[in-house]
Amino acid sequence: MNVMNEGQAHDKASLDQLVDDTRTLSNQLKDRIKALERITTGPDVQMRKNRASFVRAKFLEAIQNYQRVEQDYRAKSRQRIERQLKVVKPDATPEEIEVATEGGGQQIFAEALSSSSRYGESRSVLRDVQDRQQELRKMEETLAELAQLFIDASY
Repeated sequence: MNVMNEGQAHDKASLDQLVDDTRTLSNQLKDRIKALERITTGPDVQMRKNRASFVRAKFLEAIQNYQRVEQDYRAKSRQRIERQLKVVKPDATPEEIEVATEGGGQQIFAEALSSSSRYGESRSVLRDVQDRQQELRKMEETLAELAQLFIDASY
C-alpha cells in the first residue's frame, strides 16, 4: 500500500509540474503571437498578418482541445468519486453523492468509516476521494486560466 502511495505521489507531482509547464508555455505563446501581430511595417506585412492569424487560430484550437481533455478527466474523476462513495456507503442519497463530488464528502466518509466493517478499504477510498477532489479544484483553476487565455488570445 505504501509503495502505491509513493507512486501516486510521484505521479501527482509529475502531473502538477506538467500543468505548470503547460500554463507557462501557453502564456509565452500568447505573448509571442501578440508580438507577431504588432509588427505592421516591412515588405511582407500581409504575409506576416496571415501567418499570425493562422498561428492564433491553431493556438486557440489547442487551448480548446486542452479544455476538452480536462473536462473529460474531471467528469471521469467525479464518476470515480461517486463509485467510491457507493463502495463505503451503498445507500448514499443523491444529495450525499453531490456533496461528495463537490468536495464536502469527508463527513459522509467519516460516518461510513465508523459504521463499516471494512475500515481499511473505506480509509483508502477516503484518501482517494480527497486526492481526486484536490485534483478537481486544480483543474477548475486551470480551466478558468485557460478560458481567460482564450479570451485574451481571441482579441
